Amino acid sequence: YAPPYPFNYPPALLLIFSPLSVFPISLAQTIFTLISLIALITSVIMFLRMFIKSWPIILTILAVLMQSFPVKFTLGMGQVNLLVLLCATLAFIYDQKNKHKTAAVFWALAIILKITPLTLGLYFLIRKRYKTLIWGAVIFILSNFTIISARGWTSSYFLTAAPNFFLN
Repeated sequence: YAPPYPFNYPPALLLIFSPLSVFPISLAQTIFTLISLIALITSVIMFLRMFIKSWPIILTILAVLMQSFPVKFTLGMGQVNLLVLLCATLAFIYDQKNKHKTAAVFWALAIILKITPLTLGLYFLIRKRYKTLIWGAVIFILSNFTIISARGWTSSYFLTAAPNFFLN
């Protein structure tokens, strides 16, 4: 993205995707699509294994999901949704295992990829998982301030460009 187009994701996303910029665009696209596909398969299997022990049923559900509109659209358009799904799934799994810092890291990664998982903070608040909530917020804030400082963005960016996110 370049001006006048707004950067519609948290600034820390640049930390995650900048390694792809060393590859030609077609190779970077292929790598990202494969990572997204692996993220889908991993998150579906991890989630379903908590409830279903039969591999034929799990693989059938996975096959049906691979043919569904949201998955095909997300893969085709190169969206980050499947990576967000994996991070959110891992955050919930580690939360269930009472590994608060690990859950916080994956929750923060989900928020860095797309701001909408920020609402999962309500889940951690209701479940009284304050360590996860605080660690996740700290990781998210520090990672964003790191990239903001490194890129030389100032408060003027947030006073001029950021309000456009809510107006468009």
